[in-house]
Amino acid sequence: MKFKGLLIGALLVLIVSVCYATKKEEIAFVSGDLRLSGTVMLPKGKGPFPAVVFLHGSGESTRDQNIWRAKKFVKNGYIALVYDKRGTGESQGTKDDWRYFSFDSLAQDAIAAIDYLKTRSDVKAQKIGIVAASQSGWVAPIVANKSNDVSFLIMISASVSTVAEDRLFERATRLANEGFNKMEVAEATEMQKLDQELTRNHSRHEEFKQLWEKNKNKAWFSRVYVSEYFLEEPSSNAYRSWFKTLIDFDPVPLLEATNIPILWLFGDSQLDRFGPVEQSLKRINMLVDSGKNFQSIQYPGSDHNLKGTDYFSDIFSWLQASANSDQR
Repeated sequence: MKFKGLLIGALLVLIVSVCYATKKEEIAFVSGDLRLSGTVMLPKGKGPFPAVVFLHGSGESTRDQNIWRAKKFVKNGYIALVYDKRGTGESQGTKDDWRYFSFDSLAQDAIAAIDYLKTRSDVKAQKIGIVAASQSGWVAPIVANKSNDVSFLIMISASVSTVAEDRLFERATRLANEGFNKMEVAEATEMQKLDQELTRNHSRHEEFKQLWEKNKNKAWFSRVYVSEYFLEEPSSNAYRSWFKTLIDFDPVPLLEATNIPILWLFGDSQLDRFGPVEQSLKRINMLVDSGKNFQSIQYPGSDHNLKGTDYFSDIFSWLQASANSDQR
């Protein structure tokens, strides 16, 4: 009898697993000269369904980083497309494609993913949105302005700032969290600002080298600079040449030109050390005051990853009330 009970239990687990398993299709689509690989995750039913494309955060990101979020959308009746960033996983490209990227090339990839979804009969072509997290919060507004097929954006811990402002905030906040005092943080910030000027126009190189010598033995220095690579002649420094193309990117003009619903989710401004939450909220509120259909939600006590929050319930409530309305 005990064996029979165990057998019945195992069969029930198998039946439940099959019933609730997410249906998946391995797919590929073309972006420029590259073939990108991904997975389409399907809800139950015949459709057609609204759909979402998941964009990547920083680094060598594959589709795996977004699958857990995608499953939440599938359970709520959305088709979800996750894919490997160019140069990672099964997508074509080299490490330079994800390491020395451009926001425009990443936006091109997202538009290619949207174009692929539009070819599917099970997708509501007028209900395709984007879920962007962290770094891809700079990419998503480009996509929304270049494509007429984006119906909403969901932005998770996405800075509404220039890249330069974001970097200054991240470094200063990290040092403060590590116990460095205000004077030390100010010294590091002063040097970072000069560093950014060096990247922008290759000027003040001698001044930067002098500041390097002045600060190199201070406790905070090794937490900001790990190599003398940054001392190289700026015009021949590959990193500076690349970063110059991003440093002053500002999403605000793109957001001002965007007429689709956007939802931002942020953690606690005192706990998120990767992005300037307070500054971002102020700029979003200014855009709302100008008449934009934007909304922001902040979660006290949570960090950049929104750990410990049930933010998905807020997402789907917002989608029901705003993004899934008949208004574009």
